[in-house]
Amino acid sequence: INAEYGTQFQIRTNFDLRFVSLLSGAFLSTIPPILLVLSTLLPLFVLLFMSSPLSTPTAETNKPTRQPVVFLPHGGGPCFVIPGAERWQPLRDWLSAIPGLLPQRPDAIVVVSAHWLEDKPTVTVKTNTSLLYDYGGFPPETYSVEPFYIDGKVPASSPAVAKRIVQLLKEADFDAQEDDKRDFDHGMFVPMSIMYPTDSPPIVQLSLCNSLDAEEHVRLGEALSALRDENVLIVGSGMSYHNMRNLRSSSVVGGEFDEWLTDAVQSNDRRTKLVEWENAPKARHAHPPRAEEHLLPLHVAVGAANNQSDLAVDAKSFQAIGWQFSGFILK
Repeated sequence: INAEYGTQFQIRTNFDLRFVSLLSGAFLSTIPPILLVLSTLLPLFVLLFMSSPLSTPTAETNKPTRQPVVFLPHGGGPCFVIPGAERWQPLRDWLSAIPGLLPQRPDAIVVVSAHWLEDKPTVTVKTNTSLLYDYGGFPPETYSVEPFYIDGKVPASSPAVAKRIVQLLKEADFDAQEDDKRDFDHGMFVPMSIMYPTDSPPIVQLSLCNSLDAEEHVRLGEALSALRDENVLIVGSGMSYHNMRNLRSSSVVGGEFDEWLTDAVQSNDRRTKLVEWENAPKARHAHPPRAEEHLLPLHVAVGAANNQSDLAVDAKSFQAIGWQFSGFILK
């Protein structure tokens, strides 16, 4: 039996070795043609790899960048270009830093100014817009373009964005209208010339409503929220404290309301709190009856941002002319 198995093992071993040798020779003889084929196909492989999903930006990568929403204090009159402007320096520094905080340069900016009220929400559509010096008693040089825009160029308007605003507002049941005669008021050009002293993106202004209704202005902002995903920056321009009876108060006023306001804007219940803002401590001291137009641009800003579940709010407090007031970036 052992001899028989030994004979079979020897035969099988010899056969296996011959078979391996045969395969090895066949493989070695095929190497040059394989290399030739690979060298021919290599450019095709490279092109296929470059066009493959691994190297193509995903839908998430191509998604438009969402702009934040800004509520900014615009100061008092042409405050940044008159004697005593140093008291406004912290606000000036904050405004000038805002463009660097944006995810990208906006294609256009919508400014909701406290200095324009209409019966219906109204949008500027005038081309070749000038500045509207809607203040009085300041030095003569503050009634020309150059102290604000150092190249002497007023920002362009954007008829396309203006029409888009009207469309969005009408879809939200607002009876929006256009104004082809109005120029840019100082609630726009005073702060925006600090943000963009030259080469400004196109700007469109949107009015407040004469109703001064808080709920209505939050809804106004909600109607505009889609603009954020269209690379349009929404800016509310006002003052979180604005009681002219306390101008240049001997002690700083407005702190209690301003602190409540900051907590309200940073809370998850910001919409309800802003609609009911009159219940806040010292609310009517900060904004007397029928004089809340400087607060309402904040309502528009919050409305435009509040549909974002992961909303973050950066708040900055300032003091000048005896007032405490704040600015907000909602992102």
